[in-house]
Amino acid sequence: MSIHYEIQILRSKLIALMRSTQRTVDYSIKAMQLGRPELCRVVRNSRDETSAIRCWIKSHGQELLAADIAEAVDSRFVCAALRISEALGVAHDAAFEIAQQSEIRFAAGWIPVSAELEDAGQFVNSLLRLCVLSLLKRDARHAKTVLHNDGAGESLDLAVHLTHHNRTHLTSAQARFELAIMRCLEGIAGQTREIADSILLWLEEIERGKNAAPRGEVHKPAHHTARLARRALPVPVSAPDLPHKALFFGGAIPPRGLGDAVPIEDFAPARLMRLQQRVCELLVKNQQLRMALMAEKADRHHDRLC
Repeated sequence: MSIHYEIQILRSKLIALMRSTQRTVDYSIKAMQLGRPELCRVVRNSRDETSAIRCWIKSHGQELLAADIAEAVDSRFVCAALRISEALGVAHDAAFEIAQQSEIRFAAGWIPVSAELEDAGQFVNSLLRLCVLSLLKRDARHAKTVLHNDGAGESLDLAVHLTHHNRTHLTSAQARFELAIMRCLEGIAGQTREIADSILLWLEEIERGKNAAPRGEVHKPAHHTARLARRALPVPVSAPDLPHKALFFGGAIPPRGLGDAVPIEDFAPARLMRLQQRVCELLVKNQQLRMALMAEKADRHHDRLC
């Protein structure tokens, strides 16, 4: 089976994962906004499906990287797919948390959420839709829109949301519920920027391939160290500590070093080459360990038979 065919299957699986995650996020937000418990059950039931697709993407993506892909565009897409899959997993977990928090709130009696929280939900939903469109249509404009929204300051600032509740309301169950949901939404918004950035790097590699140098010159992907350094990490939600802490995530106050990411031109080519070589060495070692484990299992099986 050709590498090109494997890449097409990987892309179809990634699109399916993005659509499934986008639906899950949409249902969780609508359940919270409209007070519909049945949508929470839909979110719960989607977990096994998305987990299975993510596991498939991770295993096959790593196998493709270990196979030493010749084309820079294909290599870039596999790296992007692994990064996007990881970010979608974090976003799905946050949506699952929104559904859980909503179910707990429904049991105590549903109260319409504030206008600020409703707007935040719609904003996050729109960011994830743009990511899906960018991957489906291979259109960099949608990914750039997501990243531009981050740079323009259209982010979810939990400290601002805190000021909308006075001291009396901060101890109420509704205030704690809304702050927990806002925290999840901020986590999802951060992952959409990871996804958009990964898609944009892949599409830029396609453009470089179209303007490639004469035949015979090998084109290597330019690894953007500053972008790849931002990993998708899950943000656990702990509702009890929300009322008495000013919470900042993602675009509100970015982690030190991420807000002023150094452009690729500022990195020495030798350093980029060493980083790329190190990644390749780790992949090779991983493959060697897997082969050694398989051989050891085969020997044990043979010994038992003898």
